[in-house]
Order: sequence, then structure tokens, then C-alpha cells
Amino acid sequence: EFVAGIRATLSHFGMAGNHPFVCELHCVLGALLKKMGNINGAQNHLLKARDLAVKILGGSHTLLASYATQLGHVFSQSGDIDQAIVHHLQGLQIHEASFGANSLEAANNAFYLGECYAERGNMPKAAELAKRALEVRERALKEKRIDADNDDLLSSYYQMASMCVQNSEHGHAAHYYELVLQGLRKSAVQSETVLKEIQR
Repeated sequence: EFVAGIRATLSHFGMAGNHPFVCELHCVLGALLKKMGNINGAQNHLLKARDLAVKILGGSHTLLASYATQLGHVFSQSGDIDQAIVHHLQGLQIHEASFGANSLEAANNAFYLGECYAERGNMPKAAELAKRALEVRERALKEKRIDADNDDLLSSYYQMASMCVQNSEHGHAAHYYELVLQGLRKSAVQSETVLKEIQR
């Protein structure tokens, strides 16, 4: 159905498809293919979305940052961490330019980059990026822009705890795990699996 939608859109806007709606269709189809496990198809459509967005909107539009971030996830899932880093870094740079280095949008990309560098075994760089993401999210909590059970904030605590465990900093890890537990207890929807994993 999505492919049919793209064809209908192209017939309306022309085969070049020079319209943001065509970008979005490629992006949605890419996300769907990713969920279905078709990584090559997902990459193909997300790359089309990115390239078309650059052509129509320029290289600094926030829509491009969204596509770059999604491409980062797809490349991570395929095991190509180098390409994942390239795309998450592109998303970070655009979000920094558009919303500021201390924005939640930039924090998200810093978080994803931290995951990538941890996967590569570069723990100092991973910790630097993870700490940056956490600081921005904790500031947003203090300013009441997010709640204590915010998924991104809890993910940052969990990320920091995991890195502390890898560095044998078990006292610090316990602190971050406790912050995750506190957030989950405040959440209307608690995950028993996550709770058991942390308590273990």
C-alpha cells in the first residue's frame, strides 16, 4: 500500500518527486521495513528520503536530522556502527545548529552516539556523550520540561549505569539503577521485565 502511495504521489508531483511529502513517504516505508526486519529495504528508502530532503530543503533542515537519526538506527541494527556514527553525528550537528547544543533534540543524538561508541569499545568517548545527554535531560527535569518518569531520562540513567558496570564502578552503577527504579515507580506503566533486570 505504501509503495502504491509513493507511485500515486510521484504521478501527481512528477517522477522526480520533488516534494517533502515524497520524502515522508520514503521515510515511513523505511521505518516499516525496519520493523519487518528488511534492513536493506529500510536503508534504501531512508537514503532516498535523505537525498531528496537535501535536494528540496537543503542540508541543514531539521527534517534531514530526523532522517539521519533513523538511518543511524538502521545502520546500527545492520551492524555497520561506523555508518551509524556518521548519521547520528549529522543529526547532532543539525539539531545543535537549529535548537542549540543543550537542546533535548541534540541530547537524543548524543545518547545514540554514546551507544555506538560503546559498541565500538571506545568507552571514554561513549561516557562523554552519555554524560552530555544525561546533563541536558536532568536540566530539563529541573526546569519541569520533562517528568521524572520520562523514557529518555530513564534511558540515560540506565546507559550510565551500564557504563559504570563495564568500568567496575559498581557504586555509581547502583546509584543510576536506583534512579531508574525511582522513575519506573512513578510511571503509570511499569515494566516488570526492566524492574527485575535492574533488581537482579
